[in-house]
Amino acid sequence: MTATTTKSSDLRIGENIKKKLRRMYSERVTKSMTPDQKVVLAISTIADLDPMDRLSLSSPTEEERLNKMINYMIR
Repeated sequence: MTATTTKSSDLRIGENIKKKLRRMYSERVTKSMTPDQKVVLAISTIADLDPMDRLSLSSPTEEERLNKMINYMIR
């Protein structure tokens, strides 16, 4: 497998995860939720999808990446 194939596969996996996170979040969110409640819901949705932390989002060095995923889900 070439480096290009691996990179392409990784990108597809990332897009699939993002789509699934967004779908899971959309199924759970309600219009009456406050912005803080929406952030908590986004975090719990990520935790539900990735209980073993394979995405490594719980590490302090990945805070920016986690925030980007949360913002992607709640917009």
